[in-house]
Amino acid sequence: MGEAQPEKKEDEEDLRLTFMFDYLQKTMRLKQERWTKMLATEELEKILMDFLNGRVADEVLVMTLNPAGQLIPVLGFPASIRNKAVYFIKRDKETITGENFRRRLVFGDIAPKPVDELATLVEEVFVPLLSNPMNHKGWPKVAADDVIKHVHELKNAVYEVQGKISGQTMLPMPIGVERVYQVEQDLVDRFVHSRYHRGSLTVDLSYGSPTVDLSYGSPTVDLSYGSPTVYLSYGSPTVDLSYGSPTVDLSYGSPTVDLSYGSPIGSPIFILFLTQCSFQHSNGETIDLQMKSDIEAIVIKWVSQVNDVLQEDSVNPLNEDPFPTPLSEVKFWDGRVKNLQCVYTQLREPRVEKMASILELTESTYFPPFKNMFRNVVASLTEAKEISLYLKPLIKYFEKMELLDFNEIEPLFRPMLHTICLIWVNSRYYCNVTKLIILIKEIANLLIHQASKYLDPSALLEGDVDECRDSVLLCLRYLETFRLLFEEYRAKLPAMFKEGHEPVPWTFHPKLAFGRMFLFVERLKKIDAFFACAQEFLRLEKVEFGGIKGRALTNQIVSVFQEFNDIYAVFHSITYDPLSPEDDSFCKDYETFVEKVEDLDRKLATIFSMALDDCYNLESFFKLCLKVVCRGKEELLATSTNQRCETCLVLEGRLTALKQDNDNAVAQ
Repeated sequence: MGEAQPEKKEDEEDLRLTFMFDYLQKTMRLKQERWTKMLATEELEKILMDFLNGRVADEVLVMTLNPAGQLIPVLGFPASIRNKAVYFIKRDKETITGENFRRRLVFGDIAPKPVDELATLVEEVFVPLLSNPMNHKGWPKVAADDVIKHVHELKNAVYEVQGKISGQTMLPMPIGVERVYQVEQDLVDRFVHSRYHRGSLTVDLSYGSPTVDLSYGSPTVDLSYGSPTVYLSYGSPTVDLSYGSPTVDLSYGSPTVDLSYGSPIGSPIFILFLTQCSFQHSNGETIDLQMKSDIEAIVIKWVSQVNDVLQEDSVNPLNEDPFPTPLSEVKFWDGRVKNLQCVYTQLREPRVEKMASILELTESTYFPPFKNMFRNVVASLTEAKEISLYLKPLIKYFEKMELLDFNEIEPLFRPMLHTICLIWVNSRYYCNVTKLIILIKEIANLLIHQASKYLDPSALLEGDVDECRDSVLLCLRYLETFRLLFEEYRAKLPAMFKEGHEPVPWTFHPKLAFGRMFLFVERLKKIDAFFACAQEFLRLEKVEFGGIKGRALTNQIVSVFQEFNDIYAVFHSITYDPLSPEDDSFCKDYETFVEKVEDLDRKLATIFSMALDDCYNLESFFKLCLKVVCRGKEELLATSTNQRCETCLVLEGRLTALKQDNDNAVAQ
């Protein structure tokens, strides 16, 4: 018997595992291989068995797939899951055996998005449970109404959050929305035999064509047979009807007056209606005014929600990226189309149409805002659809600009700008200066991003000076090319409009669209000047003087060169982005760098002055002339007292001009 007990426990474990696998296979379509692989992993198998055998305090086990597609058990609810998961919860801390696992385990599915689970829980559990009048027995009416109100607010809040996560605006519904069909039908039935107008008094005549004399300046109305309705202006309380009819004084709050008086022709019935905030059925029952109040309250919320949607733009301050690229503009308009289409679909639902009908029939002051809201949604949806359509041809250029290196994107500038001009000329809604400025800004942001990526700011100041400067000059050239092409197409734009259409030029100042790019260009120019300075000073490493004072002068040059290396090395350990136009840390360091370099320039001026004094023939003079650093020659002259420096520079200029003429002659 001592050997039979372990075998029995193994069978129990098999029953539990078989049950769990069967459920996983049904709900997650799990393959046997993944389950077997999980059990074959000692660590994962131990987590599962510790949970079943009660060796851990956790009472929740979640089975999910990791990014590699492997099934893993997790004790407790994970902070986040990317795929559908299954949970197993123990009802108590007892060990799960083969006999009790069906009674002791609670299991179910977990959606990847917790909000979806919450929405289902609220919609299918909380709302039916707490809104059921049978569960309110013995409650005060105020308490019951308050619970219903709060649970409905919770439902609407979850509904809105669920929509925001999916990028859509969801319109909450009022309490008791399922009754709008009956309420609207009652109102329609009530006015089926009468024309209803705000502030109008309706007279329904059954017989004949009597003359009705209306007081307060109203004209006499002759009703022909079969035309039994007369509309009286609001504020005419006295009605003088012929054929023995008395004067009827309608006070506010007397909505229905049923008069039956004899006449030579017959017994006409006069039914008079006056607008008020309460209404009556033909059977005398009062319509639920709470429904109208709830509809009006929800319309106020809708108007606020829709206005927020309509006021959104692609450069919204809440945008995660402070410097969006043009593809974000395309995504914004595509998303706007989907969102507005969702709002429009909700506003066209039958129950919403019934709600609008109730507001109209009861002449609610909230009906005009509702109509304006609907018109704005339709207009904005039409605009978004057209703009989204016209921006599609630009997507291929934007995608290529993001994929290619910066030194390969110049051929895209011209066709892209030409396409933008065609959009401006042909689009009804995108022919707007504000929208165009936003698009050009985003293109400039993309150019800045690609240029920064090409230059690699983390290694820009540490790399080879000559190569880095060439890259900076290339970026400057391409950015200037784009700006010049923009000005070219700005000038050509009026000629692209069709005959008979008034041209709409781009009248905005370039700084509005290229402001950030101008700052970036200025930063690149400073970096170029920095590299140019470095190039000239690094040449000092190869400078060596001869003559009597040669060794001493050479040692002084080496000292200056070492000082410059110390100044230059500071930029190798910077932690900021030197290319960011918004960060002026580089500018501050560059100003300090320039001040120190000026001191080195004065030292060099003294050294070269002494070297010129040591020249005793024309050959040595010209050799030194060619060794003089080219940068900062004006400063060199200003700080030198040796007149030969000026002569040196003049000769160098003439030699350079003669060399250029000679090169041109050879080329011809």
